[in-house]
Amino acid sequence: VLVPNSIIVNGVTALPESDVQSVVERYEGRSLGFVELKRLRVELSKLYANAGFINSGFVIPDQLISDTLQIQAIEGTLSQVQITGDTRLRDRYLTSRVQRRVSAPLNIEQLQTTIRWLQSDSNIHRVDAELLPGSTPGESVLQLSVDDTKRYTVGVGVDNHRSAILGAIAGILELS
Repeated sequence: VLVPNSIIVNGVTALPESDVQSVVERYEGRSLGFVELKRLRVELSKLYANAGFINSGFVIPDQLISDTLQIQAIEGTLSQVQITGDTRLRDRYLTSRVQRRVSAPLNIEQLQTTIRWLQSDSNIHRVDAELLPGSTPGESVLQLSVDDTKRYTVGVGVDNHRSAILGAIAGILELS
């Protein structure tokens, strides 16, 4: 059991300090066991989740027992963009368009807006996105399946709906 006189939260850049302090103040000066520490960490992490920072959260690192409890924020990032699908567009073109519009810490609303913006590109017919966990806590990998807009369509056919005087069979070549 730990009774911290003060709780110090490090690494928070995306949340208002007053929101973090309103949660922390309820736990200072109280007897905190494992369950209470976990509850504190979860309450703080919900602040990120409610603000749209879906891969951000808090950890309580190993530390010596004292009257000060240290809590570390892990603000999530988009570490990689992977491109799959039926596309002739270069991966670098698509990746750079996403990375320019998505900043750290990763916010789901910003990411959704970026994917909708990418979808509006006249070269792109369809975009499917999946956010996967990265190799370290707080990192995410965006997997995009991209299908290009069809540029040209060629059709070849045979038709026998003509008058016999003109020739019973006609060839048809269609390009659009």
